[in-house]
Amino acid sequence: MSSSSDIKDLAGTSSSSSTVECRKRNATEGETSDFQFKHPEAKKIKEEVENRVASSDDTLTNRQQKKLADAEKRLRMQRLVQSFSEDQLSRYEMYRRSSFPKAAFKRLLQNISGCSITQNVVIAMSGISKIFVGEVMEEALDVMERLGDTPPVKPKHIREAVRRLKSQNVFPFSSKNTPPSL
Repeated sequence: MSSSSDIKDLAGTSSSSSTVECRKRNATEGETSDFQFKHPEAKKIKEEVENRVASSDDTLTNRQQKKLADAEKRLRMQRLVQSFSEDQLSRYEMYRRSSFPKAAFKRLLQNISGCSITQNVVIAMSGISKIFVGEVMEEALDVMERLGDTPPVKPKHIREAVRRLKSQNVFPFSSKNTPPSL
């Protein structure tokens, strides 16, 4: 199992050791109760949401609405992370920690564009690239599964995944999908 700080980062909560303990305890006792609300912050969020629903007066300010929406989003993420198996949690932690080297990525973007690139652009493009690589690898895993091969993913699986994604027009400006002329 990972450390509580890793789970805190995953769930976006301030302290998750009690949540992990509840998860372990419920898994061993076989309880089916809604244990995610035993976390103090989750209780607070649940109460705010219930008060919002119970209130017939919808005169919440934009700031309050945004705060409630963020709290609901954190709660949903917390529930999702709590439902992960050990293997899924490990993969999710690796996904969260992975990134492209910022200096090398900035150099690549500057070479392509021919002008200086700010750090915010590097971060945004790095995130987009991470999602794109994730889509390609997901498709490669599907290809591997359909072919009946065993892990690890091989270059032939990745090539077939890229071919399939190109045929679905996921790749921008591929041979079939050329950019408009200026």
